Amino acid sequence: MSTSAILSDAQRRMYASEKEENFRWIAKLVASTSSYTLTENDLAPSDVEIELEEIGQYAEIASNNTVPISFILTHIDQLVQPRFPLEGYTALKGSILIADFFGRVSDLHSYLTYRPSTKQLIVAISGTTSPVQAIQDLRFLFQKHPSGRGRVHTGFWTLYQGLKDLICDAMAQGFREHEVEELVLTGHSMGGAISYLLALDILTGAVRIPPGCRIKTVTFGSPRAGDDHLVRYWRECATSITELCVKGYNDGVHALPPGFLGYRHFTENCLYWVNERLYRVPSSECEASLFKAPPSPKPPLYPKGGHNYYNGHDMEKVLRTLKLIDVKRKDWVQAYMSLQEALRD
Repeated sequence: MSTSAILSDAQRRMYASEKEENFRWIAKLVASTSSYTLTENDLAPSDVEIELEEIGQYAEIASNNTVPISFILTHIDQLVQPRFPLEGYTALKGSILIADFFGRVSDLHSYLTYRPSTKQLIVAISGTTSPVQAIQDLRFLFQKHPSGRGRVHTGFWTLYQGLKDLICDAMAQGFREHEVEELVLTGHSMGGAISYLLALDILTGAVRIPPGCRIKTVTFGSPRAGDDHLVRYWRECATSITELCVKGYNDGVHALPPGFLGYRHFTENCLYWVNERLYRVPSSECEASLFKAPPSPKPPLYPKGGHNYYNGHDMEKVLRTLKLIDVKRKDWVQAYMSLQEALRD
C-alpha cells in the first residue's frame, strides 16, 4: 500500500498537528509484509465493521485520562454534536457506568459500562498514556504464566495484576445489577493485550462469570503478549468465544514485541484496517503486519495509517479535544466553544 497519494490541505494540517506517536517508523523497521494479497473477496461483512466501530468508541475513550467517564456518559447528547470531541460517537448513548478506576500499577485506566440496547457488559482498558506505563511496555522479558502452559510478557502481566481485582469486583456488580447476555473485553494498543490476559483467566476459571454468558474480545492495534505455548493454550480454551482482532495499516505496535523474540499473536483469524476498509486475513497470515490491498474506491481520510487511526476515527484528535473540556465549570459548553474559536483563530 502506497502513501504517495496527494494529501489535501485538511490532511496536511491533520498530520502536522500530530503530537502522539503513531509508530509508523516501527512498522518500517520490524513489521513483516505478507506474501498474500488481499482482494475484494476478503472484505469483512458490513455488520462486523459496524460492530467494531461501535465497540471502538468505548475502547477509545478508555485512553482518556482527563474527563471522567461519568461526565462523558452524563453529557453524551452534547458531546456527540458537530464540533464536539465525540461527534458521531452515538453508540455510547444510553450506556450505564458501572465503575471507572485507575489500576494499582502505573495508574492504568479502565472502566466498565452496561449497554442496555445490546445487553452487553463492556470492560474497556486504556492503551499506554504515560512514561511509567511505557516502562512496563518495555519489560518484554518473559515470565511463566500461572497456568504453567507458557510464558507471558512481564510488563503486561504486571499491569493486569494491578487491575484484576478492580475489574473483577466491577464485573460482579455489573452481573448483579443488569441483565447481561455478553461480556465484551476491549482495548486499544496495550489495553488490547491486557484484555486477552483477562479473557484467558475467565476461560480457564481463574476469574468466574455467570455460566452461559457469551464472551467477546475486541482489540485494536494490540501488541503480542505471550509465547507460542501460551498462544496454543489460548486457542485450546477460546473455541467458544468471539474474537475480533484488528490490525491497522502502518501501525508498528501490533508487530511488537517482535516474533524473533518468541512472541506470537493470540487471535488466529485477524482483521486488517486500511484506507477505511476492513479485510479478513487468512489464519496462515496471522503474524503478518502489512498487506497489499486493492485501491480504495474513494480517497482515504487517513492515507498514512498509523496507531491512532482505526474505524475511520482520528483518535488523537478526540483525546486532544476532550482535554479542552473543563468539567468543573457549569458553563463548560460555552467555555469549550470559546476555546475552540480561539484556537481556530
